[in-house]
Amino acid sequence: MIAATILALALVPHTYTVDDDQPADFSDLPAAIAATLPGDVLLVKPGVYGPAVVTHSLSILADPDLAKPFVLDEFVVDGAMECNLAGLQFTNLVIKNVVGRVRIDDCNVAGSWDSGEFGSFVVRDSGVVVMTRSEAWGGSPWYAGWGALRLHNSDMEIVDSTLTGPDG
Repeated sequence: MIAATILALALVPHTYTVDDDQPADFSDLPAAIAATLPGDVLLVKPGVYGPAVVTHSLSILADPDLAKPFVLDEFVVDGAMECNLAGLQFTNLVIKNVVGRVRIDDCNVAGSWDSGEFGSFVVRDSGVVVMTRSEAWGGSPWYAGWGALRLHNSDMEIVDSTLTGPDG
């Protein structure tokens, strides 16, 4: 009975706060992601956070009434079963090898020239990616093929969103 109770508690999703300059459960987004279990939720406060990789099911959400938290460099979702991202701003966003669904809501993706995936927003070898109320801009005005989205071997639904970039 005790073992079953402990197992049940371990399976209950937890919610943690992330804030780079205020008391919170975590001050660093990559450390917060590494400490979570599948199904957990991270509530991210406004601030600037380093690059991160998500490899398990996770929801990363920001307060819609506050400034969007900004993730520098590259944010990667790789091999997760599913992922929810809401209210965030990314320099580069890469979704790859996701079996289930990725939901991206009210996010901004503005690419930089140094992304290893050559584009601000890359979706590769994934199940279904749903982007709503979001914006993505291409990463480089000097490279004509660097649009706002690079989609490879994946299904994507884009609703009430804007993709801006050069013709490629």
